[in-house]
Amino acid sequence: RSLYDEKLANKKITVRATGEIPVSSLVSLLQSALRIKGLALVDADTPGWKRIVEISKLPEIAVSEDAAAAVEGSRGATAITQAFVLKHIDPTQLDTSIKPFLTAQAGNSLSLKEQRVLIVTDYASNVLRLSRLIEMIDRPRPTAKTEMVKLRFTDAASVADQLTSLLEARAKSEGVKDAQAAGVAVFKNARTNQLIIVGEAERVR
Repeated sequence: RSLYDEKLANKKITVRATGEIPVSSLVSLLQSALRIKGLALVDADTPGWKRIVEISKLPEIAVSEDAAAAVEGSRGATAITQAFVLKHIDPTQLDTSIKPFLTAQAGNSLSLKEQRVLIVTDYASNVLRLSRLIEMIDRPRPTAKTEMVKLRFTDAASVADQLTSLLEARAKSEGVKDAQAAGVAVFKNARTNQLIIVGEAERVR
């Protein structure tokens, strides 16, 4: 049972599947389909009811939750707010770094400099990606470097996957378990077709 504003009544979504869709997947599928249309499905004030809202209102209705737990529970399209307590980097500086990677019109971040806290509101799946980026940046590395690379003629997601595979191969050859342990990591922003490379300055270069 869903509630929605009358101005959203003319918006339509179409879902085509090659086979049967499990009932347990319907809510997640609907959330993903609505997201494409700039909408979101959230809990209503009345138990058992849902509301369909524009994604621009996500910061108003997001719930405080851990992104990893939400994604693990197949709720990656749920709007959440998560606070990150930073140990090494200035939250204002970090806030500037992650802004381009927030979901357009929906994502929001707020830095509390004195408390060394960064508060992020976005879809759970994106907050989880950002949490990995934050973990990479918030490290005591005097030679740490963050490089933003704007691609012009190729897809950022494809390049990021290729670079990650190369880094994983290098990490394995050096006897470490993953690319991040080897000192560098690559993240992608499909919306701006941009890469962000984080790690030791020499390896980033």
